[in-house]
Amino acid sequence: MLSNICRRTASLHKLQKLVKTKSIATRNISTPSSSPPSNPFKSKLLVWGAVAGGVGLVVWRYSTTSENSKKIEEAVCEETDDEDDKKVMKKTSSDEKVDRCKGNGDDYERRLQDAIAKSRDLLYRAKDEYGTPGIVAAISVDGKPLWSEGLGYSDVENRVPCTSSAVLRVASISKSFTMVLAGMLMEAGKLDIDKDVRDYVPSFPEKNWEGEKVKITTRQLLSHLSGIRHYSKDYIKKQSKSKDTEPEKKPGTTKEDDKKTTKGKDAKIGKNAENVQKVSQSDQKSKVTKDETSDMTINKDYKKMTDGERKGDERFKEFYGDGNYSDVMRAIDIFKDDPLVHKPGSKFLYTTYGWSLISAVLEVAGGRPFLKQMADIFRDLDMMNTVPDENIPLIYNRAKGYSHNKCGRLVNTPHVNLSLKWAGGGYLSTVDDLIKFGNAMLYSYQYTNKHKENHLPPGYLKSETMATIWKPVPNTNGAWDGDSKYAMGWAVVDLDQDHGQCRKARHLVSHTGGAVGFSSVLLIVPPKDEESSTRIVGNKNGNDNGKKVDSPPPKGVVVAIVTNLGATSLYKTAVKIADIFKDL
Repeated sequence: MLSNICRRTASLHKLQKLVKTKSIATRNISTPSSSPPSNPFKSKLLVWGAVAGGVGLVVWRYSTTSENSKKIEEAVCEETDDEDDKKVMKKTSSDEKVDRCKGNGDDYERRLQDAIAKSRDLLYRAKDEYGTPGIVAAISVDGKPLWSEGLGYSDVENRVPCTSSAVLRVASISKSFTMVLAGMLMEAGKLDIDKDVRDYVPSFPEKNWEGEKVKITTRQLLSHLSGIRHYSKDYIKKQSKSKDTEPEKKPGTTKEDDKKTTKGKDAKIGKNAENVQKVSQSDQKSKVTKDETSDMTINKDYKKMTDGERKGDERFKEFYGDGNYSDVMRAIDIFKDDPLVHKPGSKFLYTTYGWSLISAVLEVAGGRPFLKQMADIFRDLDMMNTVPDENIPLIYNRAKGYSHNKCGRLVNTPHVNLSLKWAGGGYLSTVDDLIKFGNAMLYSYQYTNKHKENHLPPGYLKSETMATIWKPVPNTNGAWDGDSKYAMGWAVVDLDQDHGQCRKARHLVSHTGGAVGFSSVLLIVPPKDEESSTRIVGNKNGNDNGKKVDSPPPKGVVVAIVTNLGATSLYKTAVKIADIFKDL
């Protein structure tokens, strides 16, 4: 005991000597004062606990930069010989207390804090660019949450700060939630996604396209290929007009007569073959982009209008619907009798109503109410703050949604009822819950027989099921990423490179959401060594084919961002944040 006291007393003398030296004095360290600094926001307190016989040394540091802090701490570590003295230095911060005298750990902590600072700056940029009242983000690497933070206000009127515990409307990320239930029922043999949906929901009427009966399957619904409309009914008027302008066939005419008539019309278009070819190419382009142009026009109009204007516009009226639907079967009444936009399987048309029909299919296939089946999933995944966006129940930490009026001022969004689209855009959640969800999906995707042999618990879904869910579907696209295809409840960018030494598409899995008063994104970035066009893990036999598994899944980066302002693009911000953290 005496030797310890002597050793600690010697250490105390060393620290006192350090304070008096010129080398330390030039690093903004002053002798202790009887009172703390006048401005606590521009100073920090470093305490070295080299204590002997109840004697302690307290040093106030006047500094506004973290760089000076690091230099001071490094200097003390270099000058202190005793290992115990190295361990007693503490630094207070808003998140955690960090020991900066641990070599590699110190380097990792600096890189982590640097990544957080850069990501926070990206959040501020998005907040400033769109004028969002509040924004919140979270990120994990290899299944470990590293950072979550909110900026601004979740309730502007009552000055409630936006934190990581804020419960916000996640909009179309609800489709990814619903896909888990579909995957579970597929695994249980209760759902055949290639069957006609009418086998599950007989009340859904038969559909026709150009006079022929057509079949809609759950597989088509899951990838937005069914032909069921979105919120707008504009296409019905256009279809009616096109039918009215079609020339009537004369009695007794045949297909050959029609062909001759068509050739004659083509010959009149131009005086030479070159003109005919130009017109033909122009017609072809207009046919390809007709639906896309219509959607783009609607989206542009949406962004220019205020909530009040949108609610009164027929194209957006249903988006702002406030009618209450007691169950998912009643929710499909709003669109079930409308004609198809296109032939099932022929084109991609993003549609939330298609997912309302999916919820009816899943309710029948699962034999229980859709919302109850989903509640069980959220409990299993420990997503305790993910619930249906119902107006009546008290939901603590629920954020308020906002929009801008024509003068650019912040206003409250109108009341809406999301019971018409639980499956496609009706859930509330937190960024922490979204991170849990993303990691559960990534774990399931990467789980192999090697992990099973190492006694790791299985994924929530089978790896082959996840491989099916995350497989890009031809003839689709992800509107928020030009490289992506829509899979089933997710948009996926596959590993691809068209030319050497040029841009290389990475493996990205994501979904974004846009709702009344809210915008969201959930992004999953698997690691580079698992990115390949042909999946090794999650194959039919569950073998990893000798692939080395260095550590348990999940491996990769998961990013979630939500803001309480509608029509806000967050996807690129999420990708940039993932890039910052992926090499930690």
